[in-house]
Amino acid sequence: MSVRTVNAEEMRELMEREFPAGRSIVLTVTGHSMSPTLSHLRDQVYLTSPQRRKPRRGEIVFFQRKDGTCILHRIIKEEGNQFVINGDSQTWTEVISRDQVLGVAEGIVRNGRYISCNSPVYRAYVFLWRMMKPVRGLIVKTVAFVKKCRNQKRAGKG
Repeated sequence: MSVRTVNAEEMRELMEREFPAGRSIVLTVTGHSMSPTLSHLRDQVYLTSPQRRKPRRGEIVFFQRKDGTCILHRIIKEEGNQFVINGDSQTWTEVISRDQVLGVAEGIVRNGRYISCNSPVYRAYVFLWRMMKPVRGLIVKTVAFVKKCRNQKRAGKG
């Protein structure tokens, strides 16, 4: 598999070429908004066409904002021709239209292990994580604090 970095326009062109042929695109996650589900520069997402896998509540979608930036977030709910979305580590939401969705995750690679977005374990995880939305900001901050303390403790022993 070849690996290359592309800008938003090149990504759109790649999707327009690969998706009609029934091929997926593997995207390495950059940024921290999808933590803890996906980690920056460690995990990948297998994206497929929104025509092949319909965007729906709970799905991770790759979309283009009106300012041109491309983002990977999860659909929280559908409202007519729009989706309310946010990153897994975020508490705020944003609204996008269906036509802004460029790709839908059909699988993720987490810690080197492929996980289908159709698997019952993954679907249960998504359900539980969505239910924890009111407290997940606290969960994410607590985990970050524990990691920071652990790293400081290790650095002190070095």
